[in-house]
Amino acid sequence: MQVNPAVVVVPPFQCAWLTDPEYILHGGRGCLTFEVRGDNDVTVLLKQQPGSRRWQHLSAAAGSNLESNYTVILGSHRNSCLKIEKDGVLCCSVNDVAVARLPSQAFMRCWINFDRGCITVGLGDPGTNVSHTWRDPDPIESISYAGLSAWDTHIVYRAIRVLPVLNMQQGTDLKSTQLPSLLDLACNTLRDCLRPSSVSAVLVVVDALEPTLPVLRQAALSFAAEHLHEALAQDPEGVAGLPAPMLSEVLRSQAMSCGEMLVFKVITVWAAARGGPEATPDLDILLPHVRFPLMTLEELDCVQQHPLWKTCSMLRQLVREAREADTAMGSPEKLVSSLQAAGPPRLPSRQEAALSARFLSRTTPGCVELLFVCPGDKNGVTYWLATQGGQQQWVNPMLSGRVKVQASSPACRSTNPASCVALGPPRLNFAAPRSEAGRLVSWWSLDLGPQHQLACSAYTLRHDKSHDPLRSWTLQASRDGPQCGWEDLRRHENDLTLRLPGQYGSWAVTGHAATVPYRCFRICVTQMQKGNENPWHASLAQIELYGNLYVDGKEEDADVWELAGVAANGLG
Repeated sequence: MQVNPAVVVVPPFQCAWLTDPEYILHGGRGCLTFEVRGDNDVTVLLKQQPGSRRWQHLSAAAGSNLESNYTVILGSHRNSCLKIEKDGVLCCSVNDVAVARLPSQAFMRCWINFDRGCITVGLGDPGTNVSHTWRDPDPIESISYAGLSAWDTHIVYRAIRVLPVLNMQQGTDLKSTQLPSLLDLACNTLRDCLRPSSVSAVLVVVDALEPTLPVLRQAALSFAAEHLHEALAQDPEGVAGLPAPMLSEVLRSQAMSCGEMLVFKVITVWAAARGGPEATPDLDILLPHVRFPLMTLEELDCVQQHPLWKTCSMLRQLVREAREADTAMGSPEKLVSSLQAAGPPRLPSRQEAALSARFLSRTTPGCVELLFVCPGDKNGVTYWLATQGGQQQWVNPMLSGRVKVQASSPACRSTNPASCVALGPPRLNFAAPRSEAGRLVSWWSLDLGPQHQLACSAYTLRHDKSHDPLRSWTLQASRDGPQCGWEDLRRHENDLTLRLPGQYGSWAVTGHAATVPYRCFRICVTQMQKGNENPWHASLAQIELYGNLYVDGKEEDADVWELAGVAANGLG
């Protein structure tokens, strides 16, 4: 299941194989790094060829061929230990290490270094916080592929990279007393002393020494992405002096959290240092990292006033794509209509990731990230409020007063607002139409309360027990309630996703609409739904919303938005 280009969700008993060239373990060596979230059994397979699941060895007794493999399991045995297997045989099991337990409500950054049969597992930045090292006395030759798997629950992976193999100093483990080399000391010092005013210079050095310093390179890339606005303000010449491939890596980093106008400003400053239009070939690489669909129409108008507009065809193409996406909100021809994906999970290619990422909001510091994993999961905003962020047992948030659900028709046995945020089986539950501003509408609304706002990136609806599934509706939002008016986030016309009683449907919210935090949301039927027995009924058993949640009314970092505004005003 592919949620977005930065995240891979692996369903139970499935495996996402990393087959693109950038993920290959050349010569049986490499360091796999990733962030992961799950309840238990984060499973990584290492093989000569891709294409099998973790339990392949269980079929060996039935006479099938067994391909040689290593299996590393974090949070095994009900989230209690680290296990390493070879060809299905347990080689080691360790309990009291950091990667033995997984935090189910947060992402954990891990790394696995593989060096011709020597497997080292650690937590955090590659090469740090070593949990365990195991060496195979009879190594499997030509291990080239890694697979990200799951056991009995969904596992979420992101920030996946394969770096050159780390020098683990001949099997360094937690008890090693060998002194680090001068190069290691220098790298550690540089990593600890990264500053916005100097990070560009560090990036130039590590790029020149590639692939000698993979850990320092990754640390500098992440730091530059996190502090891009500060780096541009304190060292514009350094940012402008970055090689195009290196700047491209910074701009596609998942650590990026600034506004799109600032990203565009960085690229224009970089291009101006190279003569403007003469940098067009490299601009074709850099400009797709700007998520133009997330900009407002006013910001797009500002971009069109930049001198590059007349000389760069790539810029004109990307802005045209953004305007078409805004016009075609919710159109299956323009946007992915559903988050359910058929086929085995896989990591998208770099080109696919870049194409999809332009429509998705960036993660914002200071908020709670509520990530869609699968229909019916426990990661949405109503579940978060019902459990106070996982701090207590679930209580229906409508009954506890943490959310307010209303319908276009009076509450009754078949119009029960509390059912829309309940966990039980579906029941008959619909909102009947009413007249508003001279037209018929039927709707369900959800108010998160004055202390919470959500920048919605996805949502899930569950059909009730009736034969009147939603077909044509609009997801709307309001910052402070109906008195402030409703804004359309996504429109659906003759959407056939919901067909059966109790069925789930999930959709992405993309573009600028996904970047704005709102307090209130509603599902609104504004036209007859042909083919239904009751064409004006808004039938709904459950609603769940996902995205970036701001608590106590806090929105994005004011400094980021201020700098983005300065960048917008300073274009050209």
